[in-house]
Amino acid sequence: MTDESRTQLVAKQVREDSNELATLQYLRTIQPQSPHIISLIETVNTRDRDWLILPKLHPIYELPMHASGARLHSQLVQFSCDLIEGLAYLHQHGIAHLDVKPGNLVYDNCGRLLIIDFDCAVRVHNENEEINGLRGTRGWRAPEIGDDEEEIASPTFSPIRADRWSCGKVLLEFVEKVGTEEGKILVKFAKRLMDKDPHCRPSLLDWMEWRMMGTARVH
Repeated sequence: MTDESRTQLVAKQVREDSNELATLQYLRTIQPQSPHIISLIETVNTRDRDWLILPKLHPIYELPMHASGARLHSQLVQFSCDLIEGLAYLHQHGIAHLDVKPGNLVYDNCGRLLIIDFDCAVRVHNENEEINGLRGTRGWRAPEIGDDEEEIASPTFSPIRADRWSCGKVLLEFVEKVGTEEGKILVKFAKRLMDKDPHCRPSLLDWMEWRMMGTARVH
């Protein structure tokens, strides 16, 4: 499937318990829009289910993320910065993704990373607002959310702060073995994002300050 601009498109069925349609429709009302968030092209309503029409992009997992090579390392650093920028945009507008993982990240033909799959997303007033319930994917969710095997209800947690932990986990996956100075700065930032105390995790909006401070130390 393609649109008039010859962009390849994909149709995604909306699950009954999904927050994706409402989230993407809300994001369409915000200006300027982020280049690191998937764009909703159209919604198709059928008798049984709604369908989202989205751009078909390249899955991140197609890249050999643990391979060596300056070009790949540079791309992974750029992806890391794109992820931070995209999530910071969501948080700034009161949206927590709650399923941040490499499987929910894609890239376009220009090499830009985009965040997809907003099934678990929630809208909140600020980082202090808390919710409960099991969200996200095992291995990528913040520890305070709980675990699939736990039988007791999970405690309340801040979705924004939980996103920060998951972002840190993905950043480490991208750049832990990248030896450049910017890669090292990203690793330090990622480890701060994964602090056991959710209140000690820095805002993603602070990344540019971290980046400049780290670069200044190098020079």
